[in-house]
Amino acid sequence: GEFAQTVGLSDCVQCAPGFFSAADGDSVCTPCAIGDFEGSPASTECGGCLPGHFSPSEGLSVCVECPAGFFTTATGASECDPCALGDFEGSSASTECGGCLPGHFSPSEGLSVCVECTPGFFTTATGASECDPCAAGDFEAGSASTECSQCLAGEFAQTVGLSDCVQCAPG
Repeated sequence: GEFAQTVGLSDCVQCAPGFFSAADGDSVCTPCAIGDFEGSPASTECGGCLPGHFSPSEGLSVCVECPAGFFTTATGASECDPCALGDFEGSSASTECGGCLPGHFSPSEGLSVCVECTPGFFTTATGASECDPCAAGDFEAGSASTECSQCLAGEFAQTVGLSDCVQCAPG
């Protein structure tokens, strides 16, 4: 945990946080490796970052929390993984992501919030990466829907993905 950089010193110097000296007689301190950290001075070793945290460079005295939308389950991680399509994570320092609830979706990796299905679209699945359009003859006026409704008698929805039905013309 200490070193003497020059010959003839009467005292050794403690290694700074983020560095270590494992052997007696070292002339330099070694930086903690990527994925590792050491918060105390005069250390003889570094430890791996805990799950949910990472160390992207050498010589760090603290690990960095995975940001929202990212996670890691590994000890000693050098980076965090993005949440997959259909998943999200709203907190930092996470070890897992959760699936979007029905009526919501995650269209890309690394999202911290899910997106509501827009009017005319729905999903019943947990962990959806997209919403399905309402079928022809059906509609959905609201957002975050898990189902579509049929048009009433005297109304129609000619195409898919409509948020409202159209009244039939007289005659």
